[in-house]
Amino acid sequence: MDDRLVEILEKILLIDRSSITPDLRREDIEDWDSMTHLVLISDIEEEFGVSFSDEQIAEVMSVADLITLISS
Repeated sequence: MDDRLVEILEKILLIDRSSITPDLRREDIEDWDSMTHLVLISDIEEEFGVSFSDEQIAEVMSVADLITLISS
């Protein structure tokens, strides 16, 4: 997993990097609400120089989904 993504997740979700795995889901993190989700997506788009559609953003339910989006 890209260190830049881990750093963004750690910073935005306020969780320890050791708990960040591809299997981590939105429902597992109480603070990963809709507003936090938008901030997270915005930071990822800026860091990786990518842009996601509204549909793609709505479909993200896990770290694995983020990795897939960034890779595509």
